[in-house]
Amino acid sequence: MIESMRIITSLTILLTPLLFWTLTPNFLSTPKELLLTLATLLVLLLTAIKAFKTKQLNLPSFSQSLPLILFFLTLIGSLIFNPEGRSEALSSKATILISLCIFTTILIPLLTSEYSKKLINLIIASGVILSLHSLLSLTILSKSPYLPIYMQNINFTPTGNYLTTLILILTSVSLMISRLKHATVKEKYFYFGSLFISTISIVAIISLMLPGGALTPSLLPYAASWSIALDALKPLRSLLFGIGLSNYSLLYTSVKPLAINTTSLWNYLPQFASSELLTILPTAGITTTLALLFIMLKSLVGTYSTPIFSATILITLSLLFLPGSLPLYLLFFVFYALSLKHTYSELTLPTPHHLTVSVMIIGLIFLIGISPIRSYASEIIMRQAQLALDAGDSQKVYDLHLQTLRFSPKITNYHLSFADVNFRLASSLSQKPDLTDADRATITRLIQQSIKSGKTAIQLRPNDSRTWLTVAKIYQNLVNVADGAENFALETFSRALSLDRANPSLHLEFAALLSQLADNQKDASSAGTLRTRAITEIQTAIQLRPNYGNAYYNLAKLYENTGDYPRAILALETTLKYLEVTSTDYSKVVSELETLKAKPINSNPPATPLPSPTPIPMTENNQLPDNSLSTPSPLPSPIDGGPLDLPTE
Repeated sequence: MIESMRIITSLTILLTPLLFWTLTPNFLSTPKELLLTLATLLVLLLTAIKAFKTKQLNLPSFSQSLPLILFFLTLIGSLIFNPEGRSEALSSKATILISLCIFTTILIPLLTSEYSKKLINLIIASGVILSLHSLLSLTILSKSPYLPIYMQNINFTPTGNYLTTLILILTSVSLMISRLKHATVKEKYFYFGSLFISTISIVAIISLMLPGGALTPSLLPYAASWSIALDALKPLRSLLFGIGLSNYSLLYTSVKPLAINTTSLWNYLPQFASSELLTILPTAGITTTLALLFIMLKSLVGTYSTPIFSATILITLSLLFLPGSLPLYLLFFVFYALSLKHTYSELTLPTPHHLTVSVMIIGLIFLIGISPIRSYASEIIMRQAQLALDAGDSQKVYDLHLQTLRFSPKITNYHLSFADVNFRLASSLSQKPDLTDADRATITRLIQQSIKSGKTAIQLRPNDSRTWLTVAKIYQNLVNVADGAENFALETFSRALSLDRANPSLHLEFAALLSQLADNQKDASSAGTLRTRAITEIQTAIQLRPNYGNAYYNLAKLYENTGDYPRAILALETTLKYLEVTSTDYSKVVSELETLKAKPINSNPPATPLPSPTPIPMTENNQLPDNSLSTPSPLPSPIDGGPLDLPTE
């Protein structure tokens, strides 16, 4: 039984950084999470069987398990006090961290001096494999036409990102160097060869990670991450238990620092901060953060003057100053286990109690396993839906989405996806030249399901601007098709904007809706009011992002439509400042500018000038931020038979 548990833990440690597949939409993270979850459930099951058969239970001592217990309990507290996004957390990060606590608790009694050496060998092996893959990927594999498309991407790496890959390779190098002193001649040959390959790989990765390189990571500035974290900790509940492990993006949109809009990350929606510590602090609270720091401190103290001390420092620093990932967390907890003395408590269970303990462990298996297993099953079904969509099988896409929602009815993204599927099907059917009553009934039902699914997403994540925006765009595309759609569109778009006020592109999208509605108005006064609101929204977008070329372009179009040619010319001239001179958009704007200047212009100067944004330096990050221009597309035409009915609830 013990050997079986060691085999499972060994395979988990070896394969987690390397595992990927195409069975789920996320090729890289999901299989790793599933592997860890299944491994944890299996070792728990073997523990229950062992307790039942031998009437003994091996556990770490209280001092060894205390940091893990505290971390576990604070995670549970964060889940309890943050209902919004709980299902998403249980299907990803919360389950990962809880599984790691249990996995490590079971691993500690399994450790012996010999087995600890084997685990270190596995960590070295995975690092060497990653080094080889990185070299091949950066030189040969990314250029091979015979590999799948995703493997031809230079950014592809089994760990999920090259920052994690680099840290794991450096960790492997650190462990190999510490072993050279006591290695045999054959082992030294292996270590020197591996160090040579790893060094080349490290140099190649770092060179491509430098600013402007192909592997440059997109990370929030530390100052922005710190500011966001402090904003989250103001309420007492958030200070203690955070705002929810899956809610970092919601926090970001609500308190986004305006300075980010002047960088290349202006339209980026991060799921984590620039460091794992600054992600855990606002999402899980100070209690979880202190528990994590306690584990870090105990690991460093326990590994001091041991061969794995430098590797432990490296992993600890990576979580303190860089974004976390499952492979990094797994190594972090393994090093914590290795930092402890090979001692454990052996509990003898009396005859009535050994059955009770076994049943309790099996109950724990169901408790921690039911949510992630259902989630992973849903992900596999969603992947099949993606393939069906690529194949053009609409009915299969629809049926698979229904099946996904039966497995995971509280995952917001599935409802948003189902809303999109329903609307696409309705839109496709509405293109028929001669609609029958049955067709109209089907279109109405699909649209109602689309709106209902979008509203369900809103109920699940009321503070997520994406959910409101999805419903707003559905209503936007129903103007002229369904009665009252324009009012619902304005209402839901305004709500989305209230949750993401510092988003320039969202202000521009809202302006597009207002412009569309203005063009649709028969009353000149109403149209003028809507265009004025649209101009205000675009000016807000420009104030948020002073070099937003597309905003100036849309502003020019609005002024042109109102006959205000002087302002339109000024806006087009400003647009040219933020376009690549050799681009087709630049030529297009030059041509439009010449045409506009040829029109008779009122000699009176504009009543109000264009917005005067604060000049910003033209750097590599923001010199040419908007390489394409677009204007609002026309609203859909009414369908045969009159407007459709919209759900009122």
